Amino acid sequence: MLAAKLAWIAEDQVRQNVSFKLSSEQCRTALVVADHLGVLKEGEIFYQASEPIVHQRRTSHVVLGDVLITRPPAVQPCDVQKMRAVFCAEYASVTDLIVMSSFGERPACSILSGGDYDGDKLLLLTDPAIVSVFDPSKADPKFADPPFADEDWFEVDKRRVATTITPLIETKDSGAIAQQLISGFYQDVKYGMLSKLHTKLAFTLGLQHPDTSTCGHLFARALDGRKQGLKLEAKWPDVQARFRASDPLPEWTYLEDGKINAELGTTKFAKRGKGLGRHVMDELVAEGRSALKRAKVTYHSRFEGWIATVDDHIASLWRSAWETACERQQQSEGDDPLYADLLRILRHVQVSRLRLLAKREGLADVSSHYSPSSLTTRLCGPPGFARGSAERRRRRDFKRPVRHPNRPQNGREARPPSRRRISSPSPKSSGAF
Repeated sequence: MLAAKLAWIAEDQVRQNVSFKLSSEQCRTALVVADHLGVLKEGEIFYQASEPIVHQRRTSHVVLGDVLITRPPAVQPCDVQKMRAVFCAEYASVTDLIVMSSFGERPACSILSGGDYDGDKLLLLTDPAIVSVFDPSKADPKFADPPFADEDWFEVDKRRVATTITPLIETKDSGAIAQQLISGFYQDVKYGMLSKLHTKLAFTLGLQHPDTSTCGHLFARALDGRKQGLKLEAKWPDVQARFRASDPLPEWTYLEDGKINAELGTTKFAKRGKGLGRHVMDELVAEGRSALKRAKVTYHSRFEGWIATVDDHIASLWRSAWETACERQQQSEGDDPLYADLLRILRHVQVSRLRLLAKREGLADVSSHYSPSSLTTRLCGPPGFARGSAERRRRRDFKRPVRHPNRPQNGREARPPSRRRISSPSPKSSGAF
């Protein structure tokens, strides 16, 4: 039992520590500002860290070369852009800020999930293994523009401060002012459900599919919906019908929530669209399962050939209770409750031990390979230990007196005669196996 619990704890710890998130020391999150001096060319950035960072196999404060820039949550193909980091003497005193070029057809930050320069944070990734395989042609900035107007999907609150808040200020109605200011926090924009819908569509249809793009823009607008006066409640049924809300989710979305395989049961999962190739999360889940299998093998190999011993101090409590139960069983006309309970515990331990051995060695039936009598001896003592005296030990074949089948016993109907031997239980003889 102890070995089975330790094995379960080890497996559970592996499950909890197998994360489906990529970690890298070659990335930074920092505030973004515009190049107000106009020294950066289109597609260039400047970033200098206050502490040394690893970049292109060397340690430096200033990032140089090709990098990836994104603004979470990245839901559109254009939300990740490949740019070039350069050094600018004009910004030599600036640290921990991403300076982006102000040249181009549109602000570079606006391509990244509709960002701006009023306090947004960007993620800067410099890992060559990821940067080198990024295809900029698939990150077309045209995906940054939503293909709909807010009124097409949202209820837009068009109230203005001059007509709503100013009169309340003049009347000094502080309660009404507070109610107006916090009313947006109670608007239902359903961005959590939109996030799940977008994940499903991206997995089954691909990021560049029109439905995926539209759902992604709805999600991005919903994130700022409470500040922008947007509400989605009235048109939510239309959203569910358009983007097939009832379809199943990818398997890795359940694993990401911390659910183990046993809890999923017969859950149906979304299937990857044809021609889209393997999804990166599928690869991570497969690698996580391989790690779990390797951990199981490593754990069992460490305990191979190890024989557990029963601690006498711990077993003495069981042996004392077992001896008492056996004595009470001999003196009882029926089944003694204490004896029956301890016998059930003993059989459970024996069965659990054999199942563990079968699982470890891949055997369907180990009853012929391992005898539970050795465990019984270690727990209950040698044969005859619980009989209490040499006289009982010699009377091993003692049988219970036979009751008369037609004579009531203590007001109860008589039971059929019992020919049960009073001896230490053996699972093979008692029918436990």
